[in-house]
Amino acid sequence: MKRVANIVSLAVILACAGTLMWLFRAPSAVARNSAFRVNTTRTVHFGSPPEDTPDTDVNDQFRDWLLYAVLEESGLDSEALRNALYDVPAVRAGFTLPAGAFEFGVTRFRILGSGGTIVALLPKDGGNRKDQLAQIADAAFTNLGKPPSVVQVFEYSLDPVELTANVTRLPDISGSTLFTRDYGFTSKEINSADDLKAFLDATDDVSAVQL
Repeated sequence: MKRVANIVSLAVILACAGTLMWLFRAPSAVARNSAFRVNTTRTVHFGSPPEDTPDTDVNDQFRDWLLYAVLEESGLDSEALRNALYDVPAVRAGFTLPAGAFEFGVTRFRILGSGGTIVALLPKDGGNRKDQLAQIADAAFTNLGKPPSVVQVFEYSLDPVELTANVTRLPDISGSTLFTRDYGFTSKEINSADDLKAFLDATDDVSAVQL
């Protein structure tokens, strides 16, 4: 019953925006009531965005809907799903524009509960993957006050002409992996003004300070 409630809840949210439907690549793919498994690819079909959606926001609208779809498959119950998406209205149009915390650009992410699990939606082609993950990790650190425990990575390719997207779940990444030099992260104990100056000169952004 809980799973049915999730599906109905999501359908109600998206009813005004159009239809969204999962199609599996093969009959042996994951059942509809199962989680989105690693190395599984699915095709998402969109409805048309609302007529008053700005042209510059159309692809961003599709990415928002992809985030909705991926989160609905994450196994969250209805309350947790609402909490994860409370500030992301289903449409980028009309009265929702000043009310939502909309993301722009090719990536999307959400924090699932207080456990530190992150869902990250990244483009298959476009941009530096490590940079994109590092930026998401920084933003999650700011919100959580600690590094995320794990990042569930979903890779997508968007076809706005055909109103479709393919989404593949990639292997999870440990949150601690993203806070290493390999992802452009460094930390240092500061004991003097010279230490602080040297650190700031060698870095682009400061994510956190611990006393």
